[in-house]
Formats: sequence, C-alpha cells, structure tokens
Amino acid sequence: MNAQEAMEVMRVPTSRRQAIGAVLKKIIASHGGIITAEQLVEVARPKSHPLHKYFTWDDTEAARRFRVLEAREILRVAVEWIENDAGTKDVVRVAVHLSSDRAGGYRLLATVISDAEMRAQLLSDAERDVEAFRSRYRTLSELRPAIERLGRDVRRAAKRAARAGKR
Repeated sequence: MNAQEAMEVMRVPTSRRQAIGAVLKKIIASHGGIITAEQLVEVARPKSHPLHKYFTWDDTEAARRFRVLEAREILRVAVEWIENDAGTKDVVRVAVHLSSDRAGGYRLLATVISDAEMRAQLLSDAERDVEAFRSRYRTLSELRPAIERLGRDVRRAAKRAARAGKR
C-alpha cells in the first residue's frame, strides 16, 4: 500500500494531509530530526493532540486491524521459484493484488499472468507504482534517468498488454 492509499484507507481528506505534514515536521524536529512509529503513537496519545484521531485507540479494534495487516504481509511475502526464459529460476510472489479488485483481494500470480485482461491490469498497476516511486524519489536527480526509462518501458508494455487484452 502506498502513502496515497494509506491516507484514503484512513479516510484522511486531501485537504488535511498538508496540515498533518506540518504537524509531523514539528514533531520530528522536536525529537532531534528522527522519530519512530512507536514514538509517534505516544506523542499522539493525548486526546487533545491533532493526530490523535488518526489512530485506533480501542484495543480490540486495533488488534483486529493489526491482524489484517499481518495477513496482508503474509500475502505479500509468500514466494515461489519459477523457471525463466533463460532456464534459470527467479523468485516471484505467489499472490498479487490488482487495483481493479476493490475488495482488496489477492489472486495467484500464475492466474493473473495467464489471463490477458488481468495481465493488462497488473501492468497498469505497475505504471501507477512507477509513478509512486518517481514521486517518492523525485528529489534525487541521480535516479531521474533510470526512473524515466523504467516509466517509458512500463507504459509501452502496459499499452501493448491493454491492446492484447481487448482482442
């Protein structure tokens, strides 16, 4: 899940995200330029703190949500070895999420790759991921050429897959 998706899941309106950023800048500065997630939880614990409302303080609900995050992590880290075109083996994820699966479900990668429509969706999602990567590292001029090349290559592949999926 990227930062944009996380804020949407937390139901943080776009208009509030800049204000949250300003609060975080102050908190991080007051902690010597670095803060852990655990420290942020403690800072936001008082009900009067501006970030308090973005946390789940009910322990039962927080535990349920945490188990869901653990389940997502299991889905993300499960891998298998498959033979590639060169005859060697690559490690690949067993399951992937497609953005078109609104309920947040995961599908077997082998199924997605073998279906033209789902493959096109996965490539479209890759385009989105490249854009998120570009956004995250846009201040690093050393990466700009590589990110641009990757973006072009993924866009071309996504367009080809989309055309193939419509046949």
